[in-house]
Amino acid sequence: MRRKDREITDPEKIRQIIDGCHCCRLGLCDQGRAYLVPLNFGYAQDESGQYTFYFHGAKEGRKIDLMRRDRWAAFEMDMVRRKQEGNPLDKVQQVMSLTDLEALRDQCAQVHVSDPVLEYIVRLVGATRNHPSILQGGSPRATLALTAMSRAAALVQGRDYVVPEDVRHIYPDVIVHRLLLSPKAEPGSGDKLAASILKTVPAPQIR
Repeated sequence: MRRKDREITDPEKIRQIIDGCHCCRLGLCDQGRAYLVPLNFGYAQDESGQYTFYFHGAKEGRKIDLMRRDRWAAFEMDMVRRKQEGNPLDKVQQVMSLTDLEALRDQCAQVHVSDPVLEYIVRLVGATRNHPSILQGGSPRATLALTAMSRAAALVQGRDYVVPEDVRHIYPDVIVHRLLLSPKAEPGSGDKLAASILKTVPAPQIR
């Protein structure tokens, strides 16, 4: 560190700073460009004072692919917002029991998705892989996520089956953050691209 007078070396102060952070930002390299993603994290400290950090994520996907290609990574921890606004988790109140939540999850899994709707979901995700403004589209995991969230959307509407409107309603929220836009695309245009795909991919007629 250039400013040695500002360097924090006290182990207890370092731990307090880490405990005050509510998220981290992981930085990876994707074909010469920076890829930054905010993540939840946890940590452990051994007897020697060495820290091991654990970042939230699946065992496969874009982050893991980039790590396998290039082992170099960087991260920063965010505590500014918490200091300004307080810890938002302190205001969280329980709205249902764990038993009720598990029952709701099981009920959601039973919501029926017809073959035409499943094919519609596959086409919507597939369209992101062939769009000129999208460098990297949705993966098979995006298809699974869109199916699961469409079931949840149907359940919220009081139905035990999914209709195309459920898929259309949840599609931008599921797909936009999974897209890697082309350098030629307008920055922040993911929502517009999702809307254009919804207009060009015909929905099935369900009777």
